[in-house]
Amino acid sequence: MPRDKILEIARETAMSLMNIQTKREFTKMTEDPIIGWKVQKYLDEIYKAVQKGQELNTKQRISQKVH
Repeated sequence: MPRDKILEIARETAMSLMNIQTKREFTKMTEDPIIGWKVQKYLDEIYKAVQKGQELNTKQRISQKVH
C-alpha cells in the first residue's frame, strides 16, 4: 500500500478517534503548539499499525499460497 494511502487512513482514523469533523479543524489541531504533538503521536501510532497490518496481511497471503 502506498505511503500516501496509509497516511490518509491514519488521518481519517485519528479524526474519527478524536471526534473531529473537518480536515480544516484537524489541521488546526496538528499545528496547535500545545496539543499538536499529541495529534502527531496519534498519526504515528496509527500509521505504524496500518503498516504492520499490511505486512501481516501480505505474509498471510504468501503463506496461504505456499500451503
